Amino acid sequence: MSNYKRKSIKIKRGKNHLYKKRKSTGRKIAEVILLILLAGGLIFVGYSIAKGLSNSIGGGNATDSTPQGWTPPESSSSDTTPQQSGSESTEEITPPPTTAPEPETSGGSYVVPETALNSASALTQALSSAKNAGFTQVIIPVKNDMGELLYATTIDNLKNTNLVKGTLPAGQIASMAKGMGLEAKALLPALRDHLTPASVLDTGYWFKDDSYAWLDNYADRGGRRWIDPFRKGSSDYLSSVAKELTDAGFDEVLLSQMRFPVFKPYDQSILDGKYFTATRYTALTALYNNVNSADGGKTAAVINMSDLLAGYGKSYGDTAEMLSDSAFDGKVYLNITLSEFGNKLKISDKETIDLPADPAQKAKALMSKAEEYLGTKYTIVPVIAPENMNWEQVAKCYEVLDS
Repeated sequence: MSNYKRKSIKIKRGKNHLYKKRKSTGRKIAEVILLILLAGGLIFVGYSIAKGLSNSIGGGNATDSTPQGWTPPESSSSDTTPQQSGSESTEEITPPPTTAPEPETSGGSYVVPETALNSASALTQALSSAKNAGFTQVIIPVKNDMGELLYATTIDNLKNTNLVKGTLPAGQIASMAKGMGLEAKALLPALRDHLTPASVLDTGYWFKDDSYAWLDNYADRGGRRWIDPFRKGSSDYLSSVAKELTDAGFDEVLLSQMRFPVFKPYDQSILDGKYFTATRYTALTALYNNVNSADGGKTAAVINMSDLLAGYGKSYGDTAEMLSDSAFDGKVYLNITLSEFGNKLKISDKETIDLPADPAQKAKALMSKAEEYLGTKYTIVPVIAPENMNWEQVAKCYEVLDS
């Protein structure tokens, strides 16, 4: 399919080397990309303990020098100023101890580290650890947020590209988990993907005159590309991957990084105006729905609690922006990092409420506020980051949330 044709691009030579330009058909550029892969064992307890698998669940941009971003206009349905959309969400979940806690759980989920997909023996060891600890579900990262697939895809125009890092087929991974009596869920970072736009046709951001590829910062400062939710190629790509995963036996596909990048004010002069409207979230919903349709209704969205609460239930930004669309009714995994919250929570521009010091009670208070904002429309799965907490405290959080 032409959707996966590799796109030739060249660097625009200018003072700051900010963007990339299309190159003539007679020229090619050999690109060498040094990837630093972060892998850590992340364990879920109770409902599940999650962290962003580095940045796969949590937000964050590729560079540290990004200036203040563009703030989207207020939606006509909102009576409060929206949170800055695309603002950096840099939370990362600190990996738990390398050994699992003594199992006191009757279920819950275990997040398999990326390194476990390096070989069948490594995966068997990780799955056995999950099974022996009493977990009933495993969440398996099938792609990193650089854009590399961590399994051996069979999609014709992907399988021989530099996007494929893994060697185990999706079917083998899922069957190994199910063979141990575990549900298999695939974690698929969606839009914060810096490699796919160079290999998959019609997936990246481009100037409105289609002349230059857009980067999230100056090229000499580490600027990278992102997947554009408005493009058909993006929908086709993510849908084909999700379908392959569920056809292979995965029970659910968790879409994380469903967000826009931080746009600088200058970007409004070079990008299409649709990226700066109050209703741009409809592109996220449409993308989610397409993926959900492709994988047989087995898609869920991963949203950071901090993004959800920042708009006071009136507006949503960053990973929560899709919730601005009243038509969205998908399943939501809430990624909760308690260290992001102090002893008070803003519930409006002028009001705050006290938060308990006890981690479990704080988690309950945050979930109560989230449920107040979201109502009963969504199926919500809380995910606690074990940051700065021991296993007893984490277990207590889930016990209190489940009470």
